[in-house]
Amino acid sequence: MVVDPDGEPLEGLEQLLVLTPFPSSTSIDENGVGQLPMLSTTYTEFRGLAPRGDDVGYMWYEGVKNVVGPQDDEAVIVLDPTEIKGMNAGNGVNMGGPLR
Repeated sequence: MVVDPDGEPLEGLEQLLVLTPFPSSTSIDENGVGQLPMLSTTYTEFRGLAPRGDDVGYMWYEGVKNVVGPQDDEAVIVLDPTEIKGMNAGNGVNMGGPLR
């Protein structure tokens, strides 16, 4: 289950992503539940992705001190909304950078 810092299910969350040690993702249902394929190791970096109602398109949620170990069949992942200023895309080998 994916919840906010107050323990409430995150409504509108579309995807849960785990970044390290092996990237994976899953869709999240309206109850804040999903099935994330994971290997037998410890995962600590989680992110959430939800649509936004403005021209930005999506909003990121950042994980808050989550640890899911190899023996865990179920977990509650706590995500907190994070403001991201965005990225710009460059030409050629320039990968861009943060917008200011």
